[in-house]
Amino acid sequence: MTVNGHHMLLDGIFYSYRFIPIELLWPSFGSERLVEFVIKTFATSFAIAFQMSVPIVATLFLVDLALGITARTVPQLNIFVVGFPIKIGVSFLVLASMFTVMISMMRKLFEVMITAMRDLMLLLGGG
Repeated sequence: MTVNGHHMLLDGIFYSYRFIPIELLWPSFGSERLVEFVIKTFATSFAIAFQMSVPIVATLFLVDLALGITARTVPQLNIFVVGFPIKIGVSFLVLASMFTVMISMMRKLFEVMITAMRDLMLLLGGG
């Protein structure tokens, strides 16, 4: 509701009939522009998803590195048992600190998805 997803869904349903008419039985799936568009859209979505995941993955990598060094220096300590709560706590702290950035990236992802679906419908509808 915050990112107006319900409005985007209704907008998508409305424009789908406008861009791809009902009387069009078989859209043009074999065009070269369609393949290029799908690859470009996938690359954009993947880049946004990668940007969203990098802070958490990098932080967990550094936590694993620190736990590995600790396991080597203090072999009496069972790092496997201690490591899970530490990783969970650090993950929650990173998520809490990056929450505003995540919301901004999710808005960007929704914008990319909506424009991609409209452009796809235009390509399939022959426009």
